This record gives sequence, C-alpha cells and structure tokens, in this order.
Amino acid sequence: MEKTCRIIVVSDNHGAASPIEDLKHLYPDADYFLHLGDSELTASELQGYICVRGNNDWDSGFPNCRTVSACGHKI
Repeated sequence: MEKTCRIIVVSDNHGAASPIEDLKHLYPDADYFLHLGDSELTASELQGYICVRGNNDWDSGFPNCRTVSACGHKI
C-alpha cells in the first residue's frame, strides 16, 4: 500500500509567525511545508518551509519561483 503524502501549503500570513509555527506542531508527520509568499518573515523564521517570494516579502533571498519534486509529483 502506498504511503499518503501530506503537503501543507500556506501563504499571506503577513508577519504573523505563530500560525506558521502552529502548523508544524499540528502536522508533525507532514512531508512538506510550502509557503507561497507574502509571509513578511525572514528565512530563519520560516525554517522547515520551502518558500517563494511574494510581492510583500522583505527577504530578497526567497526565489520568485521554484519547482519542488514531492512524492513523485512536480509542484
């Protein structure tokens, strides 16, 4: 039997760090955490998330786009 792949996807938390951390605790068995931009947080505050940059992100280290291979699929 194939294992279910759990991917948590979020965006637009606009500086609210606690919901981002809460998700890691609510879904400890998730395979991937993706943030689609407008976090307004630093990369260190989004540790454990695969991130891209939104139009309101201050951390210029986030790429504008990226492709992730997750559980046999490209996202």
